[in-house]
Amino acid sequence: MEIVLYYAPTTCALVTYVTLTEAEADFEARPINLGKVQHMSPEFLTVNPKHKVPVLVLSLIHISEPTRLGMISYAVFCL
Repeated sequence: MEIVLYYAPTTCALVTYVTLTEAEADFEARPINLGKVQHMSPEFLTVNPKHKVPVLVLSLIHISEPTRLGMISYAVFCL
């Protein structure tokens, strides 16, 4: 299963990043620079049309609600 986390280090996305790292999950972290408005780029808008981070991509499923990200990360990788 391919796992990609789009995140900005200064946001609540850090919780998901730490959870995946601590669980030693095999994932790709793609930082988004909010100061450079990367979250409004056409490439990122194909991932999340709401232009918000974090976004966790599990194969073809895109999850962008922070509370669900934490719960799913914990349930899948820590239990």
